[in-house]
Amino acid sequence: MAYLFFLYLYRALSTAIIAFYSFFSIYFLATSDWTDRMGQAWFNASVSSLNLFQVVMERYLHLNIIWDNVIVPWLLLPVWAAIIIFIIIGVIKLWVLRLIFQKIL
Repeated sequence: MAYLFFLYLYRALSTAIIAFYSFFSIYFLATSDWTDRMGQAWFNASVSSLNLFQVVMERYLHLNIIWDNVIVPWLLLPVWAAIIIFIIIGVIKLWVLRLIFQKIL
C-alpha cells in the first residue's frame, strides 16, 4: 500500500514540476522575444510579481546576497538562456526526486 502511495506521489510531483517549467517557458516566450533579457520579459509579463519577488527576497528573507549574485545575473540573461537553465534545474529536481523515491521504495 505504501508503495502505491509513493509511486503516485512521485508521478504527481514529477508532473507538477514538468507542468510548471513548461508553463513558465511558454508564457515567457509568448510575451517576449528570444533575445530579450529575462528581467525585461518578466517586467513586461508582470511588473508586480517581479517587484514582489525582489521585496520578499531582500526585505523579508534578508537574502540580498542571493538576489545580487544569483537572481540579478539570471535576469540579465537572454530569455532562451534563462529557459535552458530552468529546464536543466527541473531535470535535476526530477532526478533527485527519483533517487529519493527509489531509496524509500
